[in-house]
Amino acid sequence: MNTQRLTIITAIILAILAIVAFMWFRNAESPSSINPTPTESVTFSLEGQPALGDPNAPVKVALFEDFKCPACKNFEEQVWPKLEKDYITTGKVQAYFVYFQIINGSTLAGIAGECAYHQSEKLFWDYKTIIYRSQENEGLDWATSDKMVELAKTYVPDLNADELKTCIDEKRYADDIQKDRDMGITAGVQGTPSIFINGQKLETSAQTYEEYYEQIKASIDAALPSQ
Repeated sequence: MNTQRLTIITAIILAILAIVAFMWFRNAESPSSINPTPTESVTFSLEGQPALGDPNAPVKVALFEDFKCPACKNFEEQVWPKLEKDYITTGKVQAYFVYFQIINGSTLAGIAGECAYHQSEKLFWDYKTIIYRSQENEGLDWATSDKMVELAKTYVPDLNADELKTCIDEKRYADDIQKDRDMGITAGVQGTPSIFINGQKLETSAQTYEEYYEQIKASIDAALPSQ
């Protein structure tokens, strides 16, 4: 009888652990974990952050991301191209990238991004895309100095790879990465990616990235000046 009871208890515990693991994985991969309902407006400085788009664009979009975050990779592949095509290239939105470490071991990837940005703001955006495209399992220690430099050499050859390696190894912009994170915490960022439109943090209950983009689109359109 005791053995049977122990077996039942063990089965229940394993079932609970399986459910917890499933929910964690689902949240990591789906837009439901992404932070569109506008919230209270916050004020933070985006000066010195990588920016793309017309500086005179009426809508400013700040993206808080982590290069090791699976949801950020999905955002990069499924949402970012539409956002760039529909709003950034048309002069309606200027986008800013802010690095927000949430996955263990991702700081060095953020430093690599900062090093690329300080070489060339234009090439930073190409490098960002390549890092996400080359993302490995978040539990692995893949964001190494050698890997970051190799990605630049192979896919963004206009970056000075030697300078990039020196910059990464010196952790030259570690303080900037920490300041980004502090800014995000002050602004209420709890997960990545988190998006702010004209200072308003967006929350979403979207279950797909197509849904998520449509909600972002509606929020941007609402923030645009009346024609």
